[in-house]
Amino acid sequence: MFNTYVDAGGNFIDTADLYTNGTSETWLGIPVLIALSITERRE
Repeated sequence: MFNTYVDAGGNFIDTADLYTNGTSETWLGIPVLIALSITERRE
């Protein structure tokens, strides 16, 4: 789902630490790192 969001031009996800006591940043960081590594391999 994250790759679809990025491929469609998505560039903002609100992860305010108040929502989940900071865990949303951790959970979001994993697909971001994967997407970045895939993008770097394509180039």
